[in-house]
Amino acid sequence: MEIRVLGLVLMLVLCAALPAEAQNWAAFKKKHIYPSMDEKRCTETIEDKGINYGGTCKIKNSFILATESQVKAVCGNAGKPVGGNLRESNNPFIVVTCNRAGSNPCTYNGQKRTQCITITCENGYPVHYERERPGQSGQTCK
Repeated sequence: MEIRVLGLVLMLVLCAALPAEAQNWAAFKKKHIYPSMDEKRCTETIEDKGINYGGTCKIKNSFILATESQVKAVCGNAGKPVGGNLRESNNPFIVVTCNRAGSNPCTYNGQKRTQCITITCENGYPVHYERERPGQSGQTCK
């Protein structure tokens, strides 16, 4: 009887963990992956995607102009560990960084740059955009 209870508890814990992981990857994609992002559309894009919440304007949001699989690959062979669950891309990405320009209403100015990105990975999936640093097209991130 005790083994059945333990098995049931273990199954419930594993089932509860799966949706949270999927939501984190889903939230990351919504907030940070946009292959056709235009730096002139930061305000509209942040509003359309519902990235600001709780009545506050996010100070900064970065959009990676790449496919989901290209970004996810940073959690594998296309990235290198830089401490804990953080991984930096081996190669730079084009990134649009939207910085807050005003806060009533929330407005943003965007800049498109080639950047080496650092993300937090959990179970092979990006779940948090940590930072970016300048990179050069055609060169590896060092």
